[in-house]
Amino acid sequence: MRMSRSTLLALLALSAAPQIHAAACTANANVQTSAKSDADNRAAGGKGGHVGLHMKNAALPLPPSGAQSQIDKSVFENWAAFKQSFDKWSKDTTKPHVNCGTSGGPKDIVDAGLVGVTQGWKCTKAGDNGLCETWQKFTPVKVCFWYYNAPGSGGTAGKWLLNTAYPSLNADCS
Repeated sequence: MRMSRSTLLALLALSAAPQIHAAACTANANVQTSAKSDADNRAAGGKGGHVGLHMKNAALPLPPSGAQSQIDKSVFENWAAFKQSFDKWSKDTTKPHVNCGTSGGPKDIVDAGLVGVTQGWKCTKAGDNGLCETWQKFTPVKVCFWYYNAPGSGGTAGKWLLNTAYPSLNADCS
């Protein structure tokens, strides 16, 4: 089959065009920064502390979206327990990690044992401020790490960040 000169030139131009490759979300510098602490997550554009919502020692204010409360949320003991699991997952080279492309909200669903998470808590009663007052301890099956990027001033201004993370009893993190 003969190719016309214009077809050949078009194919050459496409092959020479810069390629955009998505990288693992856990390797993204902004994601790493947003996972350092609740304050860093909020400063990076985190949705009003949505990661912090999933900590047993959550800080006020809780996320304003949907009048968030800890009721029915599953949580880590504290930020250190979360951070240890996130750092372990970030360094793991044995399992595939979700890639962050241009925008959206991909998630990593990880075996809890792989990242050293052996306990979690579910809030069964929250006070008027949304902070949990009664906890039920459980053994998680999975740990979920959700990433987020939204263009514009109302979003994350094109930066990827860790949107939320939590231990889960469900294989699909629902």
